[in-house]
This record gives sequence, structure tokens and C-alpha cells, in this order.
Amino acid sequence: MKKALTLVLALVMCLSVLSVAALAADYDSVSIIGTIFGTNWDADFAMSETSDNVYTLTKYVEAGEYEFKMRANNNWDLNWGGTFLASGQAFDVYKNGANIVFTVEEACDVTFELDLTNFDGSNGAKCTITIGGKVEAPVEVAKIKVHVSVPENWGDVYVYVWGPEHLGSWAGTKLAGEYIEVPASFEGMVISNGNGRQAADIKDIDLTKKEVWIVISESNGYTLYYEAPTPEEEQPQVGKIKVHVSVPEGWGDIYVYVWNPEQLGSWSGTKLEGEYIEVPAAFEGMVINNGNGRQAADIKDIDLTKEEVWIVISESNGYTLYYEAPTGEEEEPEIDTIKVHVSVPEGWGDIYVYVWNPEQLGSWSGTKLEGEYIEVPAAFEGMVINNGNGTQSWDIKDIDLTQDEVWITVSADGSYTLTYQGGNNLPNTGDNIVVMFAVMMMAATGAVVMLSKKKYF
Repeated sequence: MKKALTLVLALVMCLSVLSVAALAADYDSVSIIGTIFGTNWDADFAMSETSDNVYTLTKYVEAGEYEFKMRANNNWDLNWGGTFLASGQAFDVYKNGANIVFTVEEACDVTFELDLTNFDGSNGAKCTITIGGKVEAPVEVAKIKVHVSVPENWGDVYVYVWGPEHLGSWAGTKLAGEYIEVPASFEGMVISNGNGRQAADIKDIDLTKKEVWIVISESNGYTLYYEAPTPEEEQPQVGKIKVHVSVPEGWGDIYVYVWNPEQLGSWSGTKLEGEYIEVPAAFEGMVINNGNGRQAADIKDIDLTKEEVWIVISESNGYTLYYEAPTGEEEEPEIDTIKVHVSVPEGWGDIYVYVWNPEQLGSWSGTKLEGEYIEVPAAFEGMVINNGNGTQSWDIKDIDLTQDEVWITVSADGSYTLTYQGGNNLPNTGDNIVVMFAVMMMAATGAVVMLSKKKYF
């Protein structure tokens, strides 16, 4: 009978220990909440588990009287309260106990400790509050108030900063009032509408100032003010440039597209209806196109300080810029061409020549070779020889466009050899000097020369 009773008692004790351990581990976090740290029972301050079932938190506290409790998992299902005795003296805290009240005479660091080692679900927990000596108040992080004015129909205003992302990841934080306060330590800022439209990167804000007014223009540029701008300054005059365009005969409609930002709409841009089109003089580049597949080369060198520009597009889709009205002769520039001869393996079939940037011989597969050669305007990025039915050469990007003629021999594997004026001539570029020397040496010894290019997949 005694043995049975002893076993029962041992089992009860084991279950009790396991119960306490389970209770002690039955939470993900422990925190402090109350009229403390500048809050009013509306924020949790996490405590760190410094050893098994012992949680601590040290924070700077201003002079005053405070109430708080400690709780698990940021809710009130399990919380601890009790009666404070003295600084550094442990006191009992209980589940659902009273608010803990203590007083700080002078601003200082205060350490809170909650020991749950012996907590049994209701009792056994201990709390110690250690009120330290007087310390310097923490240094406040400087902030800058950011005011933003945007064009009509902009929509919502979002402020994004990076280096670091103080206002969250892109698109940042929505401006809900007159201004938004930002820690005055970041690399740059972007004002956007959170829906695709954004101003240029702002990297020159004076972060020593307390406030900045940012005025965004229609062209998505910006102006910074460190005193409240006048109504006139909030609607600055945006410089514009008049764009005149001349295109080759048979071009069709003329569309003007600009990017960064897309001030004339998404591709293909805006159709030119009169003598010129006015564009806000703040963009990265421009493309003249016909809205139906043909386009000129990217134009990135327009002088945006000018009031007008005349753009003359050539047959080869190149362009010439004038800042005074050009003469008729200037609008019909002489076009250089290169004659392209092609040899392909037996059984190849038809021969098509395709060039790109621009597509001067039409979209893929290009133009069929009907005679001994095909003439191509000598202004393109690359060429592909193909049969219009799936077989093609490798990309040919090293044709010497200063030559009058080129003979292209395509091998069965798609590699190619370039010959000029009937001889084995490579383009005379720095990249090919060593190759030319090797060709000469091999030719002198009677070796067979085969030049090929890397295939692009």
C-alpha cells in the first residue's frame, strides 16, 4: 500500500513539474504594456529571454508615476500583475494580478525582470524592477517634414526613400496630411502616385533643414524649396521644345514617342497632326515612328535648352538634328548603301536577308535575294541570312559598313565568312588585328583559312 501511494505521489509531482514547464513554455512572447514609454495601454514592448523562463527589458524612462502589466503573446489571456516593493527587490506577481505601480524620481534607465521559473499557471512568478541612476536622455533622430505638390490629375501621392527605406518598400508611404516626417538620413527620394507615374529621383535634398517643399512638374521634374513656396512657384512654367519632323516618302503617319518619362503617352506616342508638336523639355530620349512597325533610331542627343528642333529621318532610319529650319537640300541627305552578295550551302533554298536596328529590309525574314546582290542602306546593327523556312546564319554584327560591297559565305553550321572587294578581307578593327596577322601567316604557309563567329541562341 505504501509503495502504491509513493508511486502516486511521484506521478503527481512529475505531472506538476511537467505542467509548470508546459505553462512556462506556452507562449511565443512576453511584453510590457501600460502608461509607460510614452504610451497608454496601446503598445507592447517585448522582453528578451535572457535565461530559461527569465525575461528582461531595459529602457530609458522619464520622471513620473507609471502603471504597467506584463503579458504573453500580446494578448490578455495570460498576464501578470502585483505590488511593487522597492527598486531591485523581487516581488510576487500573479496571473491577472493588479496593475504594477512605480515611480521614477529622475529620468534614468529602468530594468524590468520577470522570472517564470516557478510559475504554476497562477502563482510563483517573480518581478524585479531596478531603477538606475540618472542618465542622459537618448538623442532624438533628426527628422525633416516633406511637403509635396503635384500636377492636377496626379492622383494619390506616395513618398519613397531609399538608403535606407524609412517609409517602407516601394511605393513607400501615402501622404495623408499636409506633410510626412522622414528621418533625415537617406540617399534619395521618389514621389509617385503608386500607380505607374513617378517623378525623377531626388538626391539633392538638404537634410540639415527642418522642412522641404517639393513641387513636381507636368514633365515629372521637381523643384525644391526650403520655405513655403508661393502659389506661382507651386505651378512652375515648364519649358517646352517644338519638334518638327521630316520623313522619307512613303513613311506614312508620323508618331513621336518620348520616354523617361512618357510625356506623349505609351508606345507609339502621339501622332504629329501639324507642323510640329510641343514636348515638355525633360525626357531621356525620343523615337520617331509610323505607328505601324517602322521607326528611326533612338534619339538621345537633343539639346533641350533649345526652343525648336528639326529632325530629318533618312531612308536608312537614321536621323539628323537641326536647330534652325533646314533647307530642302538638307532634308534629302545622300544615303550610303552597301551591296550584299550571299553564298549558301547546297540545298539551302531561297536566300533572305534580314537586318535590324533598324529593319531596313522589312520584318523577319527580311527581303528575298532575287539577283546577284541586294543593296542595303549602310546603317544597321546586324544582319541574318536565312531561307525563310527555319534555317539561318549566326548573327552578323561585324560588317564594315564603310565598304561598297561585301561577300558573305554561309557554312552548313551557320557560321560565316566576310570578304570585301573579292579578297579575304576582315574589317580593320582593333579586335581583328591579331586575326588578320594569323590569316596572313596561315595563307603564307598554304593553310586553309576558315573564319567563324560565335552563335547566339
